[in-house]
Amino acid sequence: MDKAEGSKRRGGAHIFTTIDGLSKRFIDLSIEEVGKEGYSGASLKQISWKRIIEALNTEFKGTLPYDLDQKALKNHWDSLKKKYAVWRTIAGLSGHGYNDSTGRLDWPESKWVEVIK
Repeated sequence: MDKAEGSKRRGGAHIFTTIDGLSKRFIDLSIEEVGKEGYSGASLKQISWKRIIEALNTEFKGTLPYDLDQKALKNHWDSLKKKYAVWRTIAGLSGHGYNDSTGRLDWPESKWVEVIK
């Protein structure tokens, strides 16, 4: 594989933010797999990764610039876990938590200023 082929294969943009619905579908499939197979350590079991890879590569075939592999999905999994940990911490600081009707944390503006500092 030459350099041009390799750069085309992996592209420059983060596909989970540039392809509509890909991240949401990954989350849905992951939740489904956790229900079927459970975890292996802090991640999914090998069989679950295979099913998710196959499903996403099939469903997004015309949209993906390259076939997804376990490394790409595991990187996204780890990124989502980090974001969730931060969200959970911030939601806990609010004292009120998450408001389902607004889709936001119930914080006064002064609290946001304090947290951002």
